Amino acid sequence: MFRTAFLQFLLFSCLAILGGCLDPLISQPVPAIPEAVLASAGDNRQELEFFLARFGSDPDLATAARFLVANLPLCDRVAMDADLLAEHLVLAHVARNEQPWGRDYSEEIFFHYVLAHRISQEPAQAWRSRLSADLAPIVQGRESMAEAAMAVNQWLATQVEYRSSSAWDQGPLTTLRRGYGRCEETTILLVAALRSVGIPARQAIVPAWQHTHDNHTWAEAWINGRWRYLEAADPSASLDSAWFTSSLRAAPLVLAVVYGNPRSPLDPVYRTGEGYSLLNVTRRYAPTRTLAVEVRDGQGLPMAGGKVYASVFNYGLLRPVASLDLDEQGQARMTIGPGTFMLTAQDETGAALGMSSRLEGEPQTEPTVLHISREGIGPTEVTLRFPEPDPEWAVQEVPMYLEQPADPPRHEDLVALSESGARSLVLDNALSRFLTLARGNSPEILTAWMEAGAVGQPYLAELLAAMDPKDLATTTSSQLLAESQALAFNRDVVALDEVDPDIYNEYLASSRIHWEPYSAWRHALAPVVAPMFARGREEGLSELAGFVAAMGQAQRRDLGHMLTPGQVLAAGVSPTPDEAAIFAVSSLRAAGIPARFLRDADWVEYYSHDIWLPLVLDAPVRVGDPMATPEVAAWYGEPATVQLQVTRRGTHLLEAELRYFRDFTICRLQEGKFVPLYETVDGEWLSDNTLGLTLPPGEYFFIVGGPANQGERQVVIHPFEVLPGPNGLLSIALDR
Repeated sequence: MFRTAFLQFLLFSCLAILGGCLDPLISQPVPAIPEAVLASAGDNRQELEFFLARFGSDPDLATAARFLVANLPLCDRVAMDADLLAEHLVLAHVARNEQPWGRDYSEEIFFHYVLAHRISQEPAQAWRSRLSADLAPIVQGRESMAEAAMAVNQWLATQVEYRSSSAWDQGPLTTLRRGYGRCEETTILLVAALRSVGIPARQAIVPAWQHTHDNHTWAEAWINGRWRYLEAADPSASLDSAWFTSSLRAAPLVLAVVYGNPRSPLDPVYRTGEGYSLLNVTRRYAPTRTLAVEVRDGQGLPMAGGKVYASVFNYGLLRPVASLDLDEQGQARMTIGPGTFMLTAQDETGAALGMSSRLEGEPQTEPTVLHISREGIGPTEVTLRFPEPDPEWAVQEVPMYLEQPADPPRHEDLVALSESGARSLVLDNALSRFLTLARGNSPEILTAWMEAGAVGQPYLAELLAAMDPKDLATTTSSQLLAESQALAFNRDVVALDEVDPDIYNEYLASSRIHWEPYSAWRHALAPVVAPMFARGREEGLSELAGFVAAMGQAQRRDLGHMLTPGQVLAAGVSPTPDEAAIFAVSSLRAAGIPARFLRDADWVEYYSHDIWLPLVLDAPVRVGDPMATPEVAAWYGEPATVQLQVTRRGTHLLEAELRYFRDFTICRLQEGKFVPLYETVDGEWLSDNTLGLTLPPGEYFFIVGGPANQGERQVVIHPFEVLPGPNGLLSIALDR
């Protein structure tokens, strides 16, 4: 109620009291919202229409409102309420009009890089009011956008730091509460902070480095008519200079993320979709070249309409950094950075592997031609070349050192617990641990604990113990109470003496399935799945599998997060197989059945009578059948074992030189790209130079790499097949 009243006050203040403060931005007619956008919002359509109606009397604000709604990703269409959308719209206009640089950029820049509420794949949050309140005083009086941007980043450095975390993105407010985040999360926070004071900003990313492992992402700010880059929470106080600057000349590809589809992008469009664009900004960071590819099928004809993947060696894997869409002549071209790229393509008849290598200063090569072979990809050893990092590569800006506060303010979220007086309470060790992990979100945990009372606290403790620390920093007290009450119902229907406590905690009590954002899904799904299981477990399992299989499909987007289970239910669609599987697992847990997501399989598992059984979503009549499909039969049958030895120039590699997801991976070729096994390969060193592997029977690729000469890496791609039982010795040589 308070937030709604505040938004109404803010809205009327801006429109009525300030009057002309919201200067006209756009003179073009207001575009229509595609009916498909509103229809796909499900029950949330009313919220979107209410938001649009709020601003219908003002042509400029109506245009801005339509821009936001027309480009909403599905996860926001089904979940964002009118108040949150209005807060972003109104405060974006206020920031532009209040700051002296607000008229230094065009309406198009404003729409895509200030008004936009979404930055990457984080949950939508009400970050503008919080950040603008903190930052408006800090940028006040700074006439230069560059100076203001650096002041924002220096403030950020007093609030958060880089720290590795789980794979899904937390929202900017969650990063503030925790005081840390990985590079994408601190970048999301910096972009949000810059937008909150009217500075256009966006995220830039290198999907994978080639001279080292991992990837990286940073912020770009539109300053004086060009994009400048900043490392989030870096106190060095210099634009276009960061710890990774020397590595930029080796960047294979740099992409910028855009909300909406710009009418006049300044850089080539790498990929565009419904409501988003990815721009290829590599030329701003590295010497570039044109990658030209041609693919012929098994009959020598153009492979029209297919895809080619360009990959680099990263973490023991040929990791795709780009995908190219083939035209009717089976050809594709794109701008890319220097180095060596492995090219892969696949159709229903076979696969092809090729290579394109060029460093700065070398002549442009002819298009790389790939020929699809029925025999697939044979043993291959290649030398991958890449530029070495160069400390002198980027032109260094003259640093603008800003005054540092003598006593950097502690963020109020990080001291909220002590200010609430909670430290005066006598807490047991378990609750103290939850409060510590929740950091700035600890008041929500404590509120839920006190409201749960003696009866509900045991169930709440089970729920908290099964939560990821990032989820503890995200949840609300109302979500915790709803989930713990639903979990209490599960305890009443589950025969706990038949379920191992570890199974119960990890695969029933836990709200975390995969990489979806945290949500309270039990109370939303329970009324839907309960009738399915009213006639018995087997009937319920079959009905659930059929229900998921019948869901519609939606376009997968690069902007916006995975749908939560509740959002899948609201939308009635699952954009990806992973989201369908997440929904199935959460539905099983909501029905009191332990279940888990499998990254390496096309089905999910449920626990019954001390064993895990398959629930194949596209075969609802074969519930729990370990022979449901050939792939399922291979998975649940006798595993394959193989002994592995790898040599480099005649010398055996030892354990420290042969690490999974560092030096090597075991992969399948799926849809033209190498996909590693994550969970179904086990290894044990049988001797100093022999690694024993256990994995499901099937056809795989062993990919291993190691250093060669300076600026080079040797990589071997070796296909192999394993049958159930022992398979002898697999010997791989890195000889070049």
